[in-house]
Amino acid sequence: MDSIAHVPESLRREQLLPLRDIAHWTPSIPDNALSLNERFFKEPRRDLFKYRPLSFFLFGGPNGIYLKNLARISVWCGRDTSLYGIDFTYNMEIDGQTVHALGRSELGVRKIDFQIDGPGGEVIQAVQIYRKYPYGLWSFEIHTNRDRSIKFPCCGVEGSTPSTHVTVAPSGIITGLYGCFVQGVRIRMESLGVVSEEI
Repeated sequence: MDSIAHVPESLRREQLLPLRDIAHWTPSIPDNALSLNERFFKEPRRDLFKYRPLSFFLFGGPNGIYLKNLARISVWCGRDTSLYGIDFTYNMEIDGQTVHALGRSELGVRKIDFQIDGPGGEVIQAVQIYRKYPYGLWSFEIHTNRDRSIKFPCCGVEGSTPSTHVTVAPSGIITGLYGCFVQGVRIRMESLGVVSEEI
């Protein structure tokens, strides 16, 4: 006997709503002027109806004002390919500190550093996100306007799929990231999204 799964009309409507409206956000809902590039965000919408908040950090600051101060990006990983947090280090204090984080960097057991010349005009131009079923986020790679790139973690990505390549128009710039974190043995990053805006 064949059967057809019935999707409630209310659920179908919610799946069409903007990510900004249906997800639980922390610490706050991203401003409407920011693009969440949600067509590239691979977290199943049905999971966002549960309490699985999306953590959001605008590392470039409003209108990218802090991009010129960004000096280093550090990703904290497990001994496997688990990703726990991303640190952004600046050459000056912003809100009283020089390091800001997305996720739980203190949970990582190894740190991968990438120096970026924000003062010299280097910015992130594209983000490649790799996923592996059923684990979700497996790794990600950033590319800058200086033709430099780095993959986090830098090894152990066999079998993963480069499912998402986020680039922005020449008039736009990548200024933030967001992700869903899940509790396992440790809290790890399960998905990653990219924030951009017109400058």
